[in-house]
Amino acid sequence: MSSQRLQLTGDTVQKNTYGGVLALSEQEIAWTDPSMLALAIKDLAMSYAIQTESVLCQAGEAAVTSNKVVMSNTAAADVFIAAVSAASAVVYSAAKKLPDLLFCAPDRWAYMTSITDSTGRPLFPITGGANSGVNTAGANADGVATFGGFNIMGLQVVVSPEFDSGTWGVAYSGFIEFYEQDRGILNIAVPSTLETQYAYRGFAATLVQPQAVCGFETS
Repeated sequence: MSSQRLQLTGDTVQKNTYGGVLALSEQEIAWTDPSMLALAIKDLAMSYAIQTESVLCQAGEAAVTSNKVVMSNTAAADVFIAAVSAASAVVYSAAKKLPDLLFCAPDRWAYMTSITDSTGRPLFPITGGANSGVNTAGANADGVATFGGFNIMGLQVVVSPEFDSGTWGVAYSGFIEFYEQDRGILNIAVPSTLETQYAYRGFAATLVQPQAVCGFETS
């Protein structure tokens, strides 16, 4: 074997700042029960989390544009399974890695969990396929109370309301990267107005390799 050069190419990762700011008066903090300060900080933190989740979801959607498998929004069970297999083959061929995620918007999750076989039995029973004695292709012991733990055909299902309606696909998670530095709360007193300004902020960036994602182009 002959010696070869190791060649590296860089990927541009765009870092951005996310967060929000709120001004509270001394009276609002002191005269509310529970403390307005605790409520405000909690709300700012939740808003920040939604912002950064949206960053990752939108990056995933952008990567889907180049790789798609056509499937109807109301496809039958056999068509759905064939489309998942076809999309998985696209990811494996392009990324040289097997997919391990099935990501979707809530409306697509509702569709998948309601698919039935030819006798009307749930194909992916979200109440626990392994224990129900019906089908074992999918399982989620907590049913609709949580999105965690649900899998379809060996793919971990990831559901987010930050995906646009109708969005879904398969992906290899190793080529989907998300960087975040949660900077937390920052406060500055304004004596002239007896206010304190509170900001919750953080830094986030994402890098999604297009070949690692294949979506469904619904028809």
